[in-house]
Amino acid sequence: MSDELQDQRERFRDLVAAWMSAMNNGTERPGEADRITAKTDATVETWTAAGTAEAVLEPLLTDESAHVRCAAAAYLLRQGTADRASEVLEAIAADDELGLAASTADTVLLVWEREQRGP
Repeated sequence: MSDELQDQRERFRDLVAAWMSAMNNGTERPGEADRITAKTDATVETWTAAGTAEAVLEPLLTDESAHVRCAAAAYLLRQGTADRASEVLEAIAADDELGLAASTADTVLLVWEREQRGP
Protein backbone atom coordinates (compact mmCIF):
# COMPACT_ATOMS: atom_id res chain seq x y z
CA MET A 1 0.00 0.00 0.00
CA SER A 2 2.89 2.38 0.69
CA ASP A 3 4.06 2.33 -2.94
CA GLU A 4 0.48 2.91 -4.08
CA LEU A 5 0.13 5.89 -1.73
CA GLN A 6 3.40 7.31 -3.00
CA ASP A 7 2.19 6.89 -6.60
CA GLN A 8 -1.02 8.71 -5.69
CA ARG A 9 0.96 11.54 -4.12
CA GLU A 10 3.03 11.85 -7.29
CA ARG A 11 -0.18 11.94 -9.31
CA PHE A 12 -1.45 14.77 -7.11
CA ARG A 13 1.84 16.68 -7.49
CA ASP A 14 1.60 16.24 -11.27
CA LEU A 15 -1.96 17.59 -11.29
CA VAL A 16 -0.93 20.61 -9.23
CA ALA A 17 2.02 21.26 -11.57
CA ALA A 18 -0.30 21.02 -14.58
CA TRP A 19 -2.72 23.46 -12.93
CA MET A 20 0.12 25.90 -12.26
CA SER A 21 1.26 25.64 -15.85
CA ALA A 22 -2.28 26.29 -17.07
CA MET A 23 -2.64 29.29 -14.76
CA ASN A 24 0.64 30.74 -16.02
CA ASN A 25 -0.33 30.14 -19.66
CA GLY A 26 -4.05 30.78 -19.38
CA THR A 27 -4.37 32.61 -22.66
CA GLU A 28 -2.98 29.69 -24.67
CA ARG A 29 -5.62 27.16 -23.60
CA PRO A 30 -8.64 28.85 -22.04
CA GLY A 31 -10.41 26.64 -19.55
CA GLU A 32 -7.47 24.27 -19.09
CA ALA A 33 -7.02 25.13 -15.39
CA ASP A 34 -10.73 24.42 -14.81
CA ARG A 35 -10.42 21.03 -16.54
CA ILE A 36 -7.43 20.15 -14.39
CA THR A 37 -9.31 21.23 -11.25
CA ALA A 38 -12.21 18.97 -12.24
CA LYS A 39 -9.80 16.09 -12.79
CA THR A 40 -8.16 16.71 -9.41
CA ASP A 41 -11.58 16.90 -7.71
CA ALA A 42 -12.56 13.55 -9.25
CA THR A 43 -9.25 11.99 -8.21
CA VAL A 44 -9.63 13.13 -4.59
CA GLU A 45 -13.27 11.98 -4.57
CA THR A 46 -12.07 8.52 -5.63
CA TRP A 47 -9.55 8.49 -2.79
CA THR A 48 -12.23 9.67 -0.36
CA ALA A 49 -14.56 6.87 -1.42
CA ALA A 50 -11.71 4.38 -0.98
CA GLY A 51 -10.90 5.81 2.46
CA THR A 52 -7.35 6.81 1.46
CA ALA A 53 -7.63 10.58 0.88
CA GLU A 54 -6.15 11.56 4.24
CA ALA A 55 -3.31 9.04 3.92
CA VAL A 56 -2.47 10.39 0.48
CA LEU A 57 -2.80 14.09 1.24
CA GLU A 58 -1.61 14.60 4.83
CA PRO A 59 2.09 13.98 4.07
CA LEU A 60 1.83 16.59 1.30
CA LEU A 61 1.18 19.30 3.92
CA THR A 62 4.96 19.44 4.32
CA ASP A 63 5.83 19.22 0.62
CA GLU A 64 8.55 21.55 -0.63
CA SER A 65 6.09 23.15 -3.07
CA ALA A 66 3.78 25.76 -1.54
CA HIS A 67 1.30 25.03 -4.31
CA VAL A 68 1.19 21.33 -3.41
CA ARG A 69 0.83 22.16 0.29
CA CYS A 70 -1.96 24.61 -0.51
CA ALA A 71 -3.87 22.19 -2.73
CA ALA A 72 -3.51 19.30 -0.28
CA ALA A 73 -4.69 21.50 2.60
CA ALA A 74 -7.65 22.76 0.57
CA TYR A 75 -8.86 19.21 0.01
CA LEU A 76 -8.11 18.15 3.59
CA LEU A 77 -10.36 20.87 5.00
CA ARG A 78 -13.25 18.55 4.16
CA GLN A 79 -11.58 15.32 5.23
CA GLY A 80 -11.67 15.76 9.00
CA THR A 81 -8.25 17.37 9.36
CA ALA A 82 -9.39 20.97 9.18
CA ASP A 83 -7.22 22.19 12.08
CA ARG A 84 -3.92 21.14 10.53
CA ALA A 85 -5.06 22.05 7.01
CA SER A 86 -6.16 25.54 8.05
CA GLU A 87 -2.82 26.10 9.85
CA VAL A 88 -0.96 25.26 6.63
CA LEU A 89 -3.22 27.51 4.57
CA GLU A 90 -2.82 30.39 7.06
CA ALA A 91 0.98 30.08 6.89
CA ILE A 92 0.95 30.12 3.10
CA ALA A 93 -1.53 33.01 2.95
CA ALA A 94 0.67 35.06 5.29
CA ASP A 95 3.72 34.77 3.02
CA ASP A 96 3.21 37.26 0.17
CA GLU A 97 6.46 36.10 -1.43
CA LEU A 98 4.61 32.91 -2.40
CA GLY A 99 2.52 34.88 -4.90
CA LEU A 100 -0.28 32.81 -6.41
CA ALA A 101 -0.03 30.16 -3.68
CA ALA A 102 -0.58 32.85 -1.03
CA SER A 103 -3.55 34.31 -2.90
CA THR A 104 -5.05 30.88 -3.44
CA ALA A 105 -4.62 29.93 0.22
CA ASP A 106 -6.25 33.18 1.30
CA THR A 107 -9.22 32.58 -1.00
CA VAL A 108 -9.64 28.97 0.13
CA LEU A 109 -9.67 30.10 3.77
CA LEU A 110 -12.20 32.85 3.11
CA VAL A 111 -14.58 30.48 1.34
CA TRP A 112 -14.15 27.75 3.96
CA GLU A 113 -14.73 30.17 6.85
CA ARG A 114 -17.92 31.44 5.20
CA GLU A 115 -19.09 27.86 4.73
CA GLN A 116 -18.45 27.18 8.43
CA ARG A 117 -20.59 30.15 9.46
CA GLY A 118 -23.48 28.91 7.36
CA PRO A 119 -26.26 30.95 5.79
